[in-house]
Amino acid sequence: MAEPICLICRKRGCKEHKWLMNRLISAANPIERVNKDFFGSGVTPFVGSYNYPNVNLGILAPPEINKSAWQSDAPKYWFTEQYKIPEIVEKRTGLVNPRVQINVKRPKGNFIETAQEIAMVRKTPDTEFYLKDKPNVTLLFNRYNAPVGSPANLEKVSITENVSVPGRIQRVVDDVDYKAVSGVFDLYTHGIDVNKIMRVFSVGLLGRKVQRTLVPTRFSITAVDDILGKKLRENVNYYQELGEYLVFNITFLGNHYEILFIPGAYEYELVELWLPKNFTKESRNKLRAFSDYEGYWGIKGYANNTAGAFYAGRFSVLEYLNQIKRRASILIFREILPSYFLPLGIWQMREACQGALKTAPDKFSSLKEALKSIDSRMHISLNYWIKKSKLLYNKKTQTKLSSFLNTKPV
Repeated sequence: MAEPICLICRKRGCKEHKWLMNRLISAANPIERVNKDFFGSGVTPFVGSYNYPNVNLGILAPPEINKSAWQSDAPKYWFTEQYKIPEIVEKRTGLVNPRVQINVKRPKGNFIETAQEIAMVRKTPDTEFYLKDKPNVTLLFNRYNAPVGSPANLEKVSITENVSVPGRIQRVVDDVDYKAVSGVFDLYTHGIDVNKIMRVFSVGLLGRKVQRTLVPTRFSITAVDDILGKKLRENVNYYQELGEYLVFNITFLGNHYEILFIPGAYEYELVELWLPKNFTKESRNKLRAFSDYEGYWGIKGYANNTAGAFYAGRFSVLEYLNQIKRRASILIFREILPSYFLPLGIWQMREACQGALKTAPDKFSSLKEALKSIDSRMHISLNYWIKKSKLLYNKKTQTKLSSFLNTKPV
């Protein structure tokens, strides 16, 4: 096997990042030995987005039967175990992506049925794959989903054992008159893992029968976050207002988050900033922060500046407000550090924010005190961030208006 191209510096035979290269080579060796068929554990379906509506539908699987194969697509487990980037890359490098091209609106055949079954089952089933050619050993990255393993053109696939589907999933899937939005929220409220809901949504198992369609995995991730966020937002303004300022913080996989809850009506904003590898005071003026904001009625259109991160963060904070039954404005600061050298998918933000919100918050009696605390942990002065925040500008304006209204008439 030829030495792989380094994922960090893009050089073949890189010596500086040998620690990562060794992991990749070790994970890829079993794939190199695959001929044109293999038995593996069907981990998860993957629906591509290229050439939509004629997309590639694959089933990610290691080239062997492995009882721990489920760990290759388990964001919540990765966070709980505090996986590092090389560990996640190694897990995903060890997967083959046997795939076929399929029209999202006219899915048919044995392969789509098998992919749908794998999306629903309790545990990864033993699966037999017949390929048209050997896998092309590679690993593809983007900012929406976890890295995708080595592609191969598929001839035939079959599950070789009896499988079990959770009853709630089966009931929602079997209800051909149930809207997709209702199905997603139903599964969530019955404790189905969000990652599994995204799988089921992606392979066209939710919604009214005549409207069901395959959804590219990257779109299904944001769609589910968006659906859950909107449903949870419906309740928030009926709750009692939060009585103090709360601050949560966490760093995970090179992403540093500060989550600020401000007493008041519901507003939400995400402000994020990428820090360059060789950051200096001189390069401060070249930094660009990106933000998206929504008020009481939600955001108009798509959050183009922060994309899927906006919806993952919103779902997380609204979930928390529903748990404590309080109303508040929420601001998330996200610093993307140089140590986040590979895009691993937006799941990391959802898991990090949810993890942070399970810890005890720092409590403050004023916005000034809360911001001072946040500033003490930021790599870039908070003065820079505040200028980019529409939510904080609104709060400043509201404070002036409130002071004016409270004065005695002349």
